[in-house]
Amino acid sequence: MGWSNKSFRGFADYMQTSEFYEGLKELNGLIKKNQKVVIMCAEAVPWHCHRSLIADAEVARHLVVLEIMSKNSAHLHKLTDFAVINRKKRPIQIYYPKLNDK
Repeated sequence: MGWSNKSFRGFADYMQTSEFYEGLKELNGLIKKNQKVVIMCAEAVPWHCHRSLIADAEVARHLVVLEIMSKNSAHLHKLTDFAVINRKKRPIQIYYPKLNDK
């Protein structure tokens, strides 16, 4: 299936770079210091925002990710249906192939 949105395809491509993983490593460094980490954006819902791809990368690493919808509402992030995790590669790689690429 892959991403139909050009911006999401671009971000998914960026997720394959060492720069993305360095940023993720820095973000996760805060978690190791027992701090809660929140990523915010102007998009109202996570599935319209690149932070859903970041959430996928974190879920692939067995981290719990909550999507905060309002002051009183949050739910667990679910891995994008067509995401593929490569656990053999280090760092763990997540990608979103087109249907015929799977």
